[in-house]
Amino acid sequence: MSNTDLTGEVYAAKVSNPTWSTINCSTQANITAEDTIIGFTATSIDSINETFNETTHNPIMIAGRNMTSCRSTSTYVSDAKQAQASAYFQEVLLTSGSSNIIYASPINQGKASYNDGLVDFQMMLADDVTTAITTYYFFVELG
Repeated sequence: MSNTDLTGEVYAAKVSNPTWSTINCSTQANITAEDTIIGFTATSIDSINETFNETTHNPIMIAGRNMTSCRSTSTYVSDAKQAQASAYFQEVLLTSGSSNIIYASPINQGKASYNDGLVDFQMMLADDVTTAITTYYFFVELG
């Protein structure tokens, strides 16, 4: 594999050891619980519920299972909203176990970023509004 055809996904989670074999799409209950933990209500403009309000995304294969129609969003490119179905950086909400939210974003090498730079992935992560630091662990699956 050359560095010009790099594919895969980047994952971010607040737990250091997600149970990959139990990954599923996040449910509304998972999203509402996480919004509460980080200090948002489901209707807060920056909440996970309001941000991840789509279900159209490219499939993600995890532990031999195809994740489709999960709650998702896409990040901006060149300071503009992207059409969800064709966005380079669709971000998908997954859950490990019963409640651990995992953010997933595809690797798309050398694409324009939110500020016109070239990047291989983009992600938005929820930040706890009641504490100074939210720790995330990153995982990469190369295809």
